[in-house]
Amino acid sequence: MAVINGTNGADTLTGTNEDDEINALGGNDVIKGSGGADKIDGGAASDTVDYSASAEAINVEIRPGTSSVGTGGDAEGDTLTAVEKVIGSAFNDSFTAAAISYATFEGGAGDDTYYVNGGGVTAIEQAGGGNDQILVSWNTHTMAANIERMT
Repeated sequence: MAVINGTNGADTLTGTNEDDEINALGGNDVIKGSGGADKIDGGAASDTVDYSASAEAINVEIRPGTSSVGTGGDAEGDTLTAVEKVIGSAFNDSFTAAAISYATFEGGAGDDTYYVNGGGVTAIEQAGGGNDQILVSWNTHTMAANIERMT
């Protein structure tokens, strides 16, 4: 297992295709875990895990106060701690935010699904980025640009 440590500045950290432990430390970091079941800790500041290079769809669940989990593609077996933003792949990704999560999800070209169970979640989609939907389980939400359905 490779151990990859960032600095207190803004870093771009890239893992191997094996299981890695990636510690971003301080700074607004971008973390690319690649293959393997990675243990990713964003540390302080605002950190992004980028799965845009994944050759398959990814599924990520953000859970407040505990490790978040990933499945599928480059996210398979990943655990995420102190990560504020997740960038998806070019495939049909799934993003889940548990209650009282504060996260930003950015889908790619696929037909992405966002499961939102509380406030504080931002979904970003580009025009022409697939047929995307947000499934919500609370009373108030403002529809994001380029989201086609909200249930």
